[in-house]
Amino acid sequence: MNGRGDKFGRVSGDWAGGRGDTGGMAPADPVQGQVDAYNARDVEAFLACYAPDTEIFSDPFAAPELRGTAAIRERYARLFEAEPGLHCEIRVRVRAGAWTVDEELVARSTGAIHCLVAYHVADGLIDRVLFLDTPAAQA
Repeated sequence: MNGRGDKFGRVSGDWAGGRGDTGGMAPADPVQGQVDAYNARDVEAFLACYAPDTEIFSDPFAAPELRGTAAIRERYARLFEAEPGLHCEIRVRVRAGAWTVDEELVARSTGAIHCLVAYHVADGLIDRVLFLDTPAAQA
C-alpha cells in the first residue's frame, strides 16, 4: 500500500475527503479539485475541472442531463447561490484507470443526499459524470 488506499485503489478517511495528508496526490487532480470548488461554491474553479464538452448523466442509459460547460455553469451557479451551506463529504473514493467513483454525502438546506458518482478523466479534465443512484439535479 502506498498511502493512497488499499491494493485495489480504494481510499477512505481523511485522504478521500481531501483533508490532511494527500498521500502524494497531485494538486491538479480534477476530481478532488471540483469537490473543493463545490464546497467553496466557486463556479469558476469548479468549471476549470471540466472539459468543454463534458456530459453529465442522471441515468447512465439515457441522454445526458447536462452537456457542455455553459449548461454546467448555469445549473451550478444557481445551486451555489441558493445553497450557502452546501457541502460535499467524500465517504469513499475508488480509482480504476480513467475512472474515479465517489460515495458522497451532500449537505443541503433540504437535507442530506447520499449519492454515488462516477467521474471519467481524459487529458487532465473530467469529461463524463454518471450519477449512479441520485439525479444530478439533486446533487
